[in-house]
Amino acid sequence: MEKSNLKVARPLGNLERLFTIRQAIGYYTNICATVRYQCKDLFMLASVGRVTELNDNTTNQLRPVVYGILTELLLKEPALSKGIKGPMTKRPLYVHIPTIDLSRQVRFAAICSDEQLEKMLEEEHKIPLDHSIETNPLWRIVFGINIEHAYEISVTFCWHHSIGDGMSAHVLHSLFYNALKKVIDNQNDLSSISPMIDVPYAPMFKPLEETVDIEPSVGLILKEVFNEFLLPTFMKTTPKHYVGDVHAMKINDFNTSLKIVSINQDEFRSIKLVSKQQKTSIHAILHTALILSAYRYLSSENDNAKMVSTDTPISLRPYGIVPITKPTLGVYVSKFHYAASTKDIDTGFWNLAKNYKYKLMKGMKTSIQYVGLLKFLSNNTAGWEEFLSKKRKVEPMGRVASLDSANVTGPAIMVNIGTYGDKLNFTVAYQEGAIEPKEKINKFIDGVKFILTTIAKEGSCFVPVCRVYQYLPYSWSNESHDLVTNRITTSITVSGEALQEPVASRKSGHIYEKRLILKYIADNGRDPITGEDIAEEDLLDIKTSPKIVKPRPPQLSSIPSMISALQNEWDSLMLETFTLKQQYQEVRQELSHALYQHDAACRVIARLIKERDAARDALAKVQAHIGASVSQEDTQESQSMDVEMLDRRIDSSIIEKMSELNAVLSKGRKKRKTPPNFTSIDSVRSYKWTSEAAPMHASSAPGITSLDISSNGHFVLTGGVDHTAIIYNSGKQRIDSVLKGHTKEITDVLWRGKADPGHPDIAFTASSDNNVKIWQPSDGGYFATSTIKAHSAGVTGIALNPTLDYVVSVSSDSTWAFHDVETGKTLSRIESNEVQNGYTAAKFHPDALLLGTGTNDSMVHIWDMKSQNIVAPFSGHSGAVTALAFSENGYYLATTSEDNLVRLWDLRKLTNFKVLTLPEDNKLNKVVWDHTGQYLAVGGTDVRVFHSKTWEELAVLADNTAEVTDLKFGELAKYLAVVGLDGSLRYYSPERGE
Repeated sequence: MEKSNLKVARPLGNLERLFTIRQAIGYYTNICATVRYQCKDLFMLASVGRVTELNDNTTNQLRPVVYGILTELLLKEPALSKGIKGPMTKRPLYVHIPTIDLSRQVRFAAICSDEQLEKMLEEEHKIPLDHSIETNPLWRIVFGINIEHAYEISVTFCWHHSIGDGMSAHVLHSLFYNALKKVIDNQNDLSSISPMIDVPYAPMFKPLEETVDIEPSVGLILKEVFNEFLLPTFMKTTPKHYVGDVHAMKINDFNTSLKIVSINQDEFRSIKLVSKQQKTSIHAILHTALILSAYRYLSSENDNAKMVSTDTPISLRPYGIVPITKPTLGVYVSKFHYAASTKDIDTGFWNLAKNYKYKLMKGMKTSIQYVGLLKFLSNNTAGWEEFLSKKRKVEPMGRVASLDSANVTGPAIMVNIGTYGDKLNFTVAYQEGAIEPKEKINKFIDGVKFILTTIAKEGSCFVPVCRVYQYLPYSWSNESHDLVTNRITTSITVSGEALQEPVASRKSGHIYEKRLILKYIADNGRDPITGEDIAEEDLLDIKTSPKIVKPRPPQLSSIPSMISALQNEWDSLMLETFTLKQQYQEVRQELSHALYQHDAACRVIARLIKERDAARDALAKVQAHIGASVSQEDTQESQSMDVEMLDRRIDSSIIEKMSELNAVLSKGRKKRKTPPNFTSIDSVRSYKWTSEAAPMHASSAPGITSLDISSNGHFVLTGGVDHTAIIYNSGKQRIDSVLKGHTKEITDVLWRGKADPGHPDIAFTASSDNNVKIWQPSDGGYFATSTIKAHSAGVTGIALNPTLDYVVSVSSDSTWAFHDVETGKTLSRIESNEVQNGYTAAKFHPDALLLGTGTNDSMVHIWDMKSQNIVAPFSGHSGAVTALAFSENGYYLATTSEDNLVRLWDLRKLTNFKVLTLPEDNKLNKVVWDHTGQYLAVGGTDVRVFHSKTWEELAVLADNTAEVTDLKFGELAKYLAVVGLDGSLRYYSPERGE
């Protein structure tokens, strides 16, 4: 591959690479999508009035505005500024194109009708996007002007399948709409804008392999290997149910033609209502209509079809293991293959629709895994081309659409369905020459529309039994007589017997027995099916051949007379039954509408309740804040005096209190022994993931940043990226409280540690919003009694003094502050010339008189709380310090930093006596000791546990799917709790353990 100055974004994924290679074998993969706009403001901004003729003057006035819109679009979607480097090499790469000439990407055209739009789309699809030159963007746009309807435009995007799937059309047109709105709202002068746009580099979307779990199962792999390589050729089935009368290799250029079909709003609303009544989906109804029409019109003349199969694209965006947080382009698609036999079709329309929906849901997992089989193809591009060309040439009709061949040549017919509100359009794209004669396509399209409109008209009564495909007409004519004759199979005979004198309604086209319909008109004056007013003059006699001769009228005294009388009674009974059925159907429809309205009302009520609860929550926060402000008046006054508070020393009475506790703790620690039931080294080696809490924080902002476990072990406190902290009851496995009040992500959380057994205690939270909050428990949950505002930048850590009465906060503003827990007052705020770029972490020594802090300058400082001065600076790290922890015996300090090293410091000798080196790509975010100081755990890329005597690595725990941010040992090291940016709370304990 030649050297290039273009910046590499990333390699192509397997599916993306497949779409580039398909172009090499003669089938390029463009996607086109069009949206119409009625936008007078755009023409006004370009100083263009109503366009009656598209000429150079008009396009030159519109170009700056279009360039301005596309400039906004390029800044929002990084994939549009990428090209492909070495598309036919073993390792093709996406590269960033720093400058794009929009004049080469934009074309103007006059488009005034659906026919012109169809023709334009056909022409655009015939022109492949050239990806062989790495500076060529993988998209273009056609800006259509309607010169017959004022201020109407149509915007057509055409992009290469390697940067976007079908769902990407929504993303592109949404971004275009937002950019259009922004340009119009700003009303900037765009007349001097250049078509040469400089685009800053931005990372593009992740490939399918990194976003969705597409790893195929072992069973699927073995099945495909057996079918492809081990199964003898004579045993392989040769399917003949693929649409297409001409082999793919005999079709030149694979030109595509289009037909656009619309369903009106009333019909679409009716179809949606029927789908609910039948407990199926709109998609299943549309799919079944396609199958029936294809079975009727697209089967070969000399080979009666035994099956009809379809391939349904499946968007894999909802199945991502890494959530896609915003709309973006990308190739996240698989497909589901479905085949319906004649026996399936004979079961009836609704049974076929429900069967399709059931099989789609059941086969979803396998369909996703099939895409993963692409990784087994060779990296050699020639091998891919040979494999795909073979599929195209030798398989039946050249159109086998199995997932391992990934639509080598594409289907002969493809139907794209789009819905918006109560509107439905579908576009039928077909390969010219694949279906012969061409009239088949028109019949197929008309057949689909006939089924949909009939469903919309007749509702759930549509063809409940018998062969549905027989209800489709053989031909279509504007003459009412031909139309009625061809719909003979859909006629209704009220009596249930063969028609003797058939007549057709000129208004509805339905066919009836003449004597019965006349009697019904005399009694009711309306059509029994449609309910329209009808008279005898509206009936048209239909000639039948041969003529059905009715027996002569029998006398009432004979047996035939009795049979005739019974027949008349039967006719009357059937007429009455039919009337009752009609009334029943009307009542059923009224009930359906009532239920639909009830459902809508319930949704509105639910939304109002949600808004009410949100308002109540906001009011409670305001009231709590006002209450805290009133009760903490002195606190607010003292916190506002930043200048006076800076460098104020801690009161001597507090120092004396901490000194007394220091003497007690130091003396007691020397006598402390390891508990007899403490977790052994072998047990720690067997740590396994034993349980996990259900997701707690918001899925829209996933990730847990901090963790603490209460002194009684019953409650877990977590802080999240979603600005909230959560109290989780580990015994009852439920969320007890959600602490809301911060406006940015939580950076640290702490329990005070004075709780009674079984009850929560005071909690502390720190946030990037510069605040520390103190939360008190109450009968109704937790509320913030104090909000400490001692810093001018985000708070990065908090530490609780062993007295449990004071808490320290450190901040990016290069200060640390000392606060009273009971009053919420800031007693002191310390600034040092040794720290210029902010603090990152803080921890108190177990004996209360020493404070350890970490900084962005890679320094660790030990502070004497008596003098509030640095007594021991530790240097050695080469990156920002991410965490620090004192051992329980008070002799050792462990620190981690962005240099991915764990350093151990001896506080007696003030030396770095040990460095734990992890793999080069391991990131370190947290370090903790257990309560006895025998085990040290570090978390980041994964979790590792070390023995503090020998520094042997006892366990490596790598079940997390994103970075680990915090971890804590349980009592006696019986378990280890771990949280991370994947939003999980996992528990690890010995394999045999609790």
